[in-house]
Amino acid sequence: MYSRMLTSSYYRFMWMLLTVCITRSISLAVPNPAHKSRVIDKPLSDKQHFNGKDHNEHNVEFDHDAFLGKEEAKKFDSMSPTESQEQLRLIFVKIDKNGDERISEEELKDWMRQVQINTMKTETRKQWKDVNPTNKEFLTWEEYEKHAWEDDEADAEMIARDHRKWEIADVDHNSLLSFEEFHGFVHPESVEHMKEYVIQETMEDVDTDKDGRISFQEYITDAAHDADDEDGENAGWDKEEEEEFKLELDKNNDSYLDYQEIRDWIIPNEDEHIMEETKHLFREGDFNTDGYLSVEEVVNSYDLFAGSSATDYGDMLTKDEL
Repeated sequence: MYSRMLTSSYYRFMWMLLTVCITRSISLAVPNPAHKSRVIDKPLSDKQHFNGKDHNEHNVEFDHDAFLGKEEAKKFDSMSPTESQEQLRLIFVKIDKNGDERISEEELKDWMRQVQINTMKTETRKQWKDVNPTNKEFLTWEEYEKHAWEDDEADAEMIARDHRKWEIADVDHNSLLSFEEFHGFVHPESVEHMKEYVIQETMEDVDTDKDGRISFQEYITDAAHDADDEDGENAGWDKEEEEEFKLELDKNNDSYLDYQEIRDWIIPNEDEHIMEETKHLFREGDFNTDGYLSVEEVVNSYDLFAGSSATDYGDMLTKDEL
């Protein structure tokens, strides 16, 4: 038994070492541009996955948020290791959709997709409650406007933009938003027609010559506004933005961003985050490298999936969508 534990620990250490090396090489190769304000990106956690000067310190709290959701991950912090393991056994059954007593990569990806949906819905419910404390079925624009702008300096242009966004979120055109419509308003990345609005708004702002595409000069000018560096004095920043545009965004190398390239820039594929995290969790937890996670592997790696002490996960287990 003791020998087996040592073997498992050794393999975990080796996988972690390999992961650190890969992550470090990626972090050194990929630019980290300043121009991110237009991107509607939903990372799996607001925490850094790898910390430290050389990105070699693995932060398992990122994995907890990705696997459980931020709110649920917090609950695990109050549980003992035994309680955490018991809850993970229940979660395992929820993830194992086909009941073959093992988790495939696809099952884990499906689980984390739903976790992200639930996380966004939780955020929307909080905002809905703030704006609509009596929990009426519908919300008026006047109620939202009063709440959203009462403490801020009135900006006519921003208010007008908000109102236009509101009207697009109002699918049934009754000048009111239901909770689902409000969710699209708050999280436009979650609804297809709202994604189109975000792209249209970006084009209106950045495509100054109105030719239906974004040139590098238009891109860098917009980025300079964001960075408050319109004179281009920060040469290092300019270089990062140029690398981002040429190496990451302009996929057909024609020096312009067309509609699809703009869409890929503004609304990155959320599955990329999920696929990366799935690979990571399998590298860390799949000790026998058979391409599946057994319940024993998940439970024995409870610190990776749920924390060194963990949570009452009952709320999530009762949700029909999981």
